[in-house]
Amino acid sequence: MFLIKKLILKLYLIGLIPKILLSQKLKLRLITGKIFYYKRSIKKLKNYYQIHPMPSTDELNEYYQNNYWEWINKDGKNEGVMNRDKEHFSILKEKLPSIFSKPQNILNFGAGHGGISHLFWKEKFSVVNVEPSKINSKYEERWEQYSDIKEISLDNKFDLIYGSHSLEHVNNLEKFYLIIEKLLKPKGYIFWEVPNGNNPENGGCNGRIQAPHTYYFTKNYFN
Repeated sequence: MFLIKKLILKLYLIGLIPKILLSQKLKLRLITGKIFYYKRSIKKLKNYYQIHPMPSTDELNEYYQNNYWEWINKDGKNEGVMNRDKEHFSILKEKLPSIFSKPQNILNFGAGHGGISHLFWKEKFSVVNVEPSKINSKYEERWEQYSDIKEISLDNKFDLIYGSHSLEHVNNLEKFYLIIEKLLKPKGYIFWEVPNGNNPENGGCNGRIQAPHTYYFTKNYFN
């Protein structure tokens, strides 16, 4: 079955399967295969794994625009606060009481459905979201929203930079952290939640790519 899928992908890439003959579902699968699996593998580095060669920014944009955001319901406003958001908010209140002593500046990288940003907004925090999709773009009264972290002025400084299941989607970790360092206040905090790259179900350690993840972090990485 795997060889058949590989053959179909190769025929698609060299143009022997016209796009007009493909169902939308199969077309999306082939786009995923082209960007994340074709001639790519897992490269092990110190304390993390990554796709090699890394997909380009244009390739990742193609994937997210055609595949990843198709399920989003763009109608109406949805608070979108999930149990995970409440759990993270409680952890932050417990571990970092200093940032709750008065309203602070928060950056939510990969804000998705809004989640924890709603909770910070209710606590009178100044919130900036980074989210390439159009999710929560109607909440102008609650936060600033940018599609790319590079759009944020470096004059903006944050007490907390937060990301839940977003760090594993970037395509250049070193360049990303250079921006993070410039945006974070001295003695500011960073909170990342990512899949465990040492868990075979998440890819990485078993040599398997788990689209759309580009990086697979281990606990030791964060030490």
